[in-house]
Amino acid sequence: MEFLFAWCGRSFSSSLLVRVALVSLSAGCTSTESEMQRTASARLVVPDSLREEPRLRAPPAARVAGLKLLAAEQTVRDPPHPGLTVQELLRRLEERHALVEQLEQRLEERDASVRQLERRVAQLEMHVRSVPNPAANAVSSGFVDPKGRVGPAAASKELNVATGLPGRSRDDTAADQDRPTSAPGRVEVDLEAAERALERTLVLTGDLLLPAGKLDVEPFLSYEFNDTSNLPSNVLVSQSGGLVATNRRVERDVALGGINLRAGLPLASQIELGLPYRFVRRQENQDLSTQISSDRSGHGIGDLRVGFTKTFLRERGWRPDLVGRVTWDSDWGKDSDNGVALGSDFHEVIGSISAIKRQDPFAFVGRLSYEHAFESNNLQPGDRFGFGAAAVLAASPETSLSISFSASYRDDLEVDGTTLDGTDENQATLSFGVSSILARGTLLNVTAGAGLTDDSPDYTVLLSLPIRMTLW
Repeated sequence: MEFLFAWCGRSFSSSLLVRVALVSLSAGCTSTESEMQRTASARLVVPDSLREEPRLRAPPAARVAGLKLLAAEQTVRDPPHPGLTVQELLRRLEERHALVEQLEQRLEERDASVRQLERRVAQLEMHVRSVPNPAANAVSSGFVDPKGRVGPAAASKELNVATGLPGRSRDDTAADQDRPTSAPGRVEVDLEAAERALERTLVLTGDLLLPAGKLDVEPFLSYEFNDTSNLPSNVLVSQSGGLVATNRRVERDVALGGINLRAGLPLASQIELGLPYRFVRRQENQDLSTQISSDRSGHGIGDLRVGFTKTFLRERGWRPDLVGRVTWDSDWGKDSDNGVALGSDFHEVIGSISAIKRQDPFAFVGRLSYEHAFESNNLQPGDRFGFGAAAVLAASPETSLSISFSASYRDDLEVDGTTLDGTDENQATLSFGVSSILARGTLLNVTAGAGLTDDSPDYTVLLSLPIRMTLW
């Protein structure tokens, strides 16, 4: 046995684990030596070299640091005291519950925003049906927020406004909701798009119809001046008995005020009513004595006008919008007052057709018209043929500028079936206008025109204030 231990000590002395095992074995053997002596005659002898404590080499400093770090990590991973772990879990559960509640609230807000967006899209679809070709140019032009077009950028902006997505502050969103966001010549993703000055101006001139359920109430006031100096001469007898030819000069001032009503109907149609009130002043001068021969004025209610308008074609590609109108002009107004003719002598039927083509920010309009007057008191006015052209520029979503030219020719007058030569009329007028939105639903329009022929008024000025209302 001594030989075995001596051999093992020499063979495995280099092994740390073997040395530790031998030390433990030697300690066990020593503690039980007395018992072994009683039970066996053989005696176990432990060498002195194994009784001493083994000399172990210290590990490197890097290995010690790694072991300390591993021990620290193991300490972090090990669960703390059971009581502290439960408290920590409860706290985390409460935080998670609060987070879930916040997420549920955000989802409810997002659902409400989605429902609001769906309502706005439905309103847009209803409005698009009543406006000529809103889809083609709305996507291609993309106006509304570089001053009001509808396109991908504007649609994204509207989506952010409706859903409250990042990238917009609440102040910006509220400002956009209060601000009419429209595009010149095109319809926008908001009901306020219809408030834009371009559309309102086209509605005012009769070239665009109101959406179904909308009503325009338009108070207006106009002034017209006409100076006629090429009338046939009067022949007067002087005090000496000679004949003196004098030139006649007639000045006519006409002030016209009243109200026009327009109501949008289903199936892209519209009904129109107009009732004016006239004030006319007529002055006739004689060159002979340079004094006024006569100065008279009269006033009275004008003719009631009733019209029906229908959109026949929608703008698509090269094809323009096509709008037809039939108007009945009654003779219910006052014919004359104080010897001054007020111009309400005949029933008249007027038919017209307008073509509208849009090229943002412009809208171009062409018109043709025909007027027939019915005989009254053996007088039959000649038929009137007219044409015109206009261009409307959307200077901004709130302001538009327009220029228009109109001309008409009326055939000779017939009296008792006899045509009076030289009674035909040739009128032409060049007009300039500006329209601006004063408030939501309220438009201010000012138009001035100059006559280009002798039969035309010298100049005219029109001031109107259309107010948009909702019927249903």
